[in-house]
Amino acid sequence: MKEFDHRKEANKNMEFITPKKVREWLSFKVHSKFKILKTVFDPAVGSGQLFQFINSEKYIGCDVSEKSLKCFEENFKNVVAIHSSYFNMVEKIDYDIAVSNYPFSLNAKDLFNVPPVVLEKLYNKEITGKADFAFILKCFLESKHGGFYLCFPGITYRSQESKFRDFLIENNYVESFGILKNCEFDATNIDVFYLELSKNRKNNFIETFTFDFNNDNNNITKTIECERLKGESWKSPEIEPVIEKINIKNINICKKYT
Repeated sequence: MKEFDHRKEANKNMEFITPKKVREWLSFKVHSKFKILKTVFDPAVGSGQLFQFINSEKYIGCDVSEKSLKCFEENFKNVVAIHSSYFNMVEKIDYDIAVSNYPFSLNAKDLFNVPPVVLEKLYNKEITGKADFAFILKCFLESKHGGFYLCFPGITYRSQESKFRDFLIENNYVESFGILKNCEFDATNIDVFYLELSKNRKNNFIETFTFDFNNDNNNITKTIECERLKGESWKSPEIEPVIEKINIKNINICKKYT
């Protein structure tokens, strides 16, 4: 798997290598829903890392780095590589699903002056603050079926994203979400938020979870009704820490005979 990790430009383009174990986990989530894919799209594709274990007839990706896109074209057959900022992309593309580990917490004003057309109904004024939700929502709404995203956890609680969260809940788009621990990214040790969206949901229950790559005992899953999340922050379930009870009487007895 050829990769291009341009660290010198990382601060500018926010491109980092996604650990292999995270790519494998993401592909499992994708193929548990889609056995066969005709097209898959990544709005910040880099060298195509997230596609590595995903089987699709065609891979479509957009990126600001020509060098990364050359690696992407070498890594896969039947590739459509688009050299552009995602929000300035003029190409019209059709794809089944989107997958993305988009650049976290970029300022919206640095990416676009007005909301992308597909978001105009939600945001008829200038979008301020961070652009995380714009990456997610645009490529999801333009997909045929859904999207699978590795996200900055801030989208679950920042007030700026409250309209974004409620929009997804009101339209019953949220399939599942959860926190991924110990992902072991080179550039950061923060937990990553996973979000799975679908246009073809047949119930109103959402799977929430916490998944620890290094400790199976820390994995927990819960199912909740989507209505409970309206107007709320999104919280993943956590295992309650075991608090050891100390018997002072026994300790004093032991001290007496030592």
